[in-house]
Amino acid sequence: MIDTRFSVSVQIMMTLGHNSNELISSDTLAKVLKTNPTFVRKIVSRLVASDLIKSYRGKGGGI
Repeated sequence: MIDTRFSVSVQIMMTLGHNSNELISSDTLAKVLKTNPTFVRKIVSRLVASDLIKSYRGKGGGI
């Protein structure tokens, strides 16, 4: 099985950088990347834990 975590992580950060003036939900991000939202959430949680991105919870939240 091919591990795609690195490439998806880079794609997430590039997408967030391109849309830096707005918050994006993990569902929307998954649709843009054409991948599973649960997988995106796992990657995002690792990126947040590494202080590479910021995430906001709740209504009006996002990445």
